[in-house]
Parts: sequence; structure tokens; C-alpha cells
Amino acid sequence: MMTAQKKIQALEVEARARLQHPETIVPYRDGDAGVATRLLIWEAPSSKPERSWGLLEVGPHANRSLLLVHQVWHRAADHERAHNPLQRFAFMSEPALNPALAICFVEVGPALGRAWLNAVRDTGLPTLEVSGPYGIDGTTHGFALDWPEVRVAWWCDGPPEWAAMTKVISETRCAMSEELANRPMKADGRRGPAAAYR
Repeated sequence: MMTAQKKIQALEVEARARLQHPETIVPYRDGDAGVATRLLIWEAPSSKPERSWGLLEVGPHANRSLLLVHQVWHRAADHERAHNPLQRFAFMSEPALNPALAICFVEVGPALGRAWLNAVRDTGLPTLEVSGPYGIDGTTHGFALDWPEVRVAWWCDGPPEWAAMTKVISETRCAMSEELANRPMKADGRRGPAAAYR
């Protein structure tokens, strides 16, 4: 029998997998249309919700559109459900692992998507032989590109040698957040063509 602790550990693995692979949660797939993550930026604070921003290409090869996917994992809400005596039974009865993810999708134009991709690609990779900083408390940041295939993560501000790169990633993340914030709100408070909070 699975304990609440083991289920919350499995839920954390599932939530982080969804944050790192937004292509797996896209709500519409036209058969074999294809979904590919072109750029992923994430941050994982030690005491706040973890978030990711993904730029995805969606649709048939000849007619692809770009989709910005923003996910926020409310880890504290999941822990509350697992440990609160009034919520634990419902939590343990759920057959699937359903992390408390807030998800927002918005379509973005090709020029804006290319600008974000080019900004990140043009930063150049810093040397990988650096020391510190690292720690337990703080925020882990990172990004991944599909081509060239790159995945980089750092803690807090990162090593001084990485300052130019971390600045570009931060600016791109802020631009993505601004694009989401500038979209009209629907009557139910959601933005974009689809949003969900389990």
C-alpha cells in the first residue's frame, strides 16, 4: 500500500516531469500533427512555486504555429492535500498523479518566437569549468534549447562568468511573462485558448 509520503514523492516527480516537458500537456494534438519544445526556461525556488515557460511548435510541418506554455506548480497545495487529515483520504483515493499545476497557453507570432530563440542562441555558452555558487536555499534556474541541443542550470545568480547568459535568460523569461500578462482575460479569469488548475 502506498503511503502519503510515497505518493507525494511520486507526485513531485510527475510535476517536475510536466514542468520540464510542456509538450506532454498540450491540450490539442491533431493526430500526428506534432509538438516540439523549442525553448524551455524554468525556475525552482526553494520556498515558492516552481515555474516553467516553454515555446512550442505545434501542428503539421508545413503549417506550424508557436505556443507559449506557462506552468506553475503549487507544491504547497499538494503537500497540504497529502498531510491535512480532512483532505488526505481524497488525495490517497485519486488513481492518477495530478499535481496542482496552473497552466496557461497562448499563441505567439513567429517573429516574437524567433526573437526569443535568437536572443538565447546568440548569448553563446559560457565555460563549464566554474566554481560555485551553490547552496540549499535559493532558486535554481535553467534553460534548454532544441537546437543546438543545450541544457544548462545554475543556482541563484550563477557564476560570475555566466552573467551575460543569465541576464539574457532572465530578460527572455520576463518578456514571456509580459506576453502572457498582456493577453485579454476570459470571463473565468483565464488567459489564452486554454488554462487549467487541477
